[in-house]
Amino acid sequence: MAKADGVLPTFLAPQVKIPTISTKDIGRIGAEQLLAGGQGKQIVEMAGPAEYSPDEVASALGQILGKTVTAQHAPLSAVVPTFKPFGFSDEAAKLFEEMYAAFSNGLIGYEHPAKVVRGAVTLHEALRRMV
Repeated sequence: MAKADGVLPTFLAPQVKIPTISTKDIGRIGAEQLLAGGQGKQIVEMAGPAEYSPDEVASALGQILGKTVTAQHAPLSAVVPTFKPFGFSDEAAKLFEEMYAAFSNGLIGYEHPAKVVRGAVTLHEALRRMV
């Protein structure tokens, strides 16, 4: 939709920044952690080099595509009807609705104590590969 219509649909509030990470960074960090070995139970949280909002994602897509892209906030009441046709159960779709609400309200964050490992792939780099 961003490429065709200049619209990035989102169930997150467009200005809310959340931790995101590229799959390339997940693989690299996972491999590094496995090779380093563990010291008992350890929580390792992964995040990209920065938190990003849907507005920032839309802006980055716009720069890559050479056109204006706008984050369009969809109501949380649309989560379940949107996910069901993709094969999600009612329960799974409702859990996604809860997750989007929690992110939008700042209720999801890093676990403490946790080791937060930042990736290196920026939003622009990751999106450029997808586009």
